Amino acid sequence: MGILRVDWAGDVSDGTAAKILEAVNLATARSSCTCEICGAEGGRYIDRGWFATRCDQHAAGDRVPNRPGFENVRRLRRWHGQADMYYAHYDRTADTLTEVSPPSANSEG
Repeated sequence: MGILRVDWAGDVSDGTAAKILEAVNLATARSSCTCEICGAEGGRYIDRGWFATRCDQHAAGDRVPNRPGFENVRRLRRWHGQADMYYAHYDRTADTLTEVSPPSANSEG
């Protein structure tokens, strides 16, 4: 889907698992807006059925549209091995995730 995916397993404490998941979620969010070629700010594109995250200079294909107001928002896993998901906005400048309300089914976009 043009972004990083990480699966991991290990016999670690709950605190360690939470820290690993936090690092994985941050890396996933970074990958969704960072050009995989040069590291500049970018977005997701689709070209002949393949997704990639690219900057304007390296873009190929069509930009995958975001729901208005949900640019750099990712659906992430809250706890390793559980289905509890949440939405977070990634601030590239601060390199942080902030939990946000999920997009509603009847919102525009």
